[in-house]
Amino acid sequence: MKVSSLDFLNKLREFVRDEADTQHRELERQWSHSIRDRVAKGWAVEGLRVEQMKNGIARLSCATNDSRFREGDLVILHQNNPWDPNALHFDLQYDGETDLEVSLMKGNETFLLSQTEGWVMDQDWFDSSQFYLDALNTVADTNLGRDTILPLLQGKLTPKIDYTRYERAKKNYRMRGSTIVRLSLWPCHTPQICCT
Repeated sequence: MKVSSLDFLNKLREFVRDEADTQHRELERQWSHSIRDRVAKGWAVEGLRVEQMKNGIARLSCATNDSRFREGDLVILHQNNPWDPNALHFDLQYDGETDLEVSLMKGNETFLLSQTEGWVMDQDWFDSSQFYLDALNTVADTNLGRDTILPLLQGKLTPKIDYTRYERAKKNYRMRGSTIVRLSLWPCHTPQICCT
C-alpha cells in the first residue's frame, strides 16, 4: 500500500507524540510508587542535604545512596513531591555515592537554599518531542525536505556514493593528514554545500 507524503509525515508526528506520552506516563508511574519502594529499586535518593549552591552547581550529601543514577542523568529534586511546581531540575554531574554534584537546568535556587535538608532526588526526563515535531515541519515546508529528506525516509530515494569522488577524497586525505573528508551523495541537491 502506497502512503502519501502527508500521511507519512502525520504518522511520524503521531509516533513522536505517542513516544513522548509513553515516556511521561512511565515516569509518572514510577513517581507514584512510595518513596520507600523508589529508594529500594534504585529510582530515588532520600535524605539529601544541600551543602553548597554556587554558580548553578549544587553540592549535596546523604547518608546512603543505592540509586542507579549515573553522571549525566537528568534528575529532579523535591521535598517528597516530584509534581511540586517548585521542584528543581538538574543534570547529575558527579555521583560519589554520599556526595553528589548537580547542575541546575530549571528551577529557583532560592527555594533549594530556603530548606537545606530533607530533599529527594528522582529520575527526570527531557521532553524533546517539540524539537522533532519542528524538524518534521521543516521537512514539510522546504524543498530540500520534500525533495530529498522525505523520500529518503520513505525509502523512495536511495543515496548513492560517487566512488570516483570518494577515492579522490580518500587519496587527498592521506596526502593532507587531518583534512576533513566529505562524501558526496548523488544526485546532489545542494552543490553549494557539498560539491565545491
